[in-house]
Amino acid sequence: MRPTLTYILPDSPGGVFSYIRNLLSSSTSGLFETSVVLTRSRYNRQPTTEPIAADHTIVFPHQSPKENLYSIARRLIRVIPKGPGVVVTNDSLELIACSIHDPQKMVVMIIHGDRDYYYDLATKHANTIDYFVASSKHMAARLKNLLPERSDSVLMLPYGVTIPTRTRAARPGLIRVAYIGRLDGEKRALDLPEVDRELCRLGVKAKWTVIGAGPDEGLLRAAWAWNPEVRWTGIIPNDAARELLLESDVFVMTSQSEGFPVTLVEAAAAGVVPVVSDLPSGVPEIVIPGRTGFRLPIGDTRQFAAAIASLDADRKMLEDMSCEVRKVAISGFDICENVKAYDRLYESYTEPRENRRAQQILKFGCRLDQPWIPNFAVRAIRSITLKGLD
Repeated sequence: MRPTLTYILPDSPGGVFSYIRNLLSSSTSGLFETSVVLTRSRYNRQPTTEPIAADHTIVFPHQSPKENLYSIARRLIRVIPKGPGVVVTNDSLELIACSIHDPQKMVVMIIHGDRDYYYDLATKHANTIDYFVASSKHMAARLKNLLPERSDSVLMLPYGVTIPTRTRAARPGLIRVAYIGRLDGEKRALDLPEVDRELCRLGVKAKWTVIGAGPDEGLLRAAWAWNPEVRWTGIIPNDAARELLLESDVFVMTSQSEGFPVTLVEAAAAGVVPVVSDLPSGVPEIVIPGRTGFRLPIGDTRQFAAAIASLDADRKMLEDMSCEVRKVAISGFDICENVKAYDRLYESYTEPRENRRAQQILKFGCRLDQPWIPNFAVRAIRSITLKGLD
């Protein structure tokens, strides 16, 4: 019987899904029987439809926060294949399940976001987690500072993408600008029409492509209604998004927080010049100001516009930066190379799990989240008190 490798992640498109999908499709280990557990709640408004290269794909529906958290954890641990192997966690639900019910496997947590939420999860569940994987130097350093006694278990494993065999080609005419991401407040998508207005004031007309969807889409379309030539694609398959990147000159990322932005790596691999928020995590490892792109103050739409205008005015600079940023992607973020470190980590699953020596008793949820309260009773009470969540 082969050992098992199980990834647990939300059933929604985005950076986390792309991250795991690339790891699975690029691994050459062959040691494990692989499974992906996609957790689906009412918050997964658009479940992913893209295939993933796992032996088994399991959709795990739940009704959090209406259900008893202990009941959800019990059901989740049951769908994880039995026997030796590895469980890779990304968020709270699976960490809670592995803390309440030891899966008797190596537990790995991948830290995807540079936010207190993820660091709090890591520290709270430190005795459950065997290895912490950070995809940026900044996140690895912060984790080691928070968990100095576990610093040997904190690994910085760079993310990777498939490097396209061709790159974007120079084309005369309007400068082509692409945005890929969720349309919400954290990504500051509403900054985009303001950047475009500033470009118009500078006498620059850009050809915009917006790839993605989210809660701010309606507001964004309304704020940008003055420019009917913006191309809106909605959520499209990753391969289609990569093709659109190859038709772009500039990649804009206005986010106020990121872990290691997958779309930035994809853009760099295509030779698309990044004009992005100056965030501490991930971004500095790709964007060298003036050489491979621009890092700008969060929310400073004038500086974003000025950077794009400078690339429009100096097409040689655009091509030089395009060449340089692609070199960075090829040298440091080729998934075919970077996946090897993940494979080596997972293949060490037989090592003793020394961190489990002092299991702590953790409390989860609120008063109704108790292992002895029947789930049907919790659902009935919360269906009344949490009306409007469906």
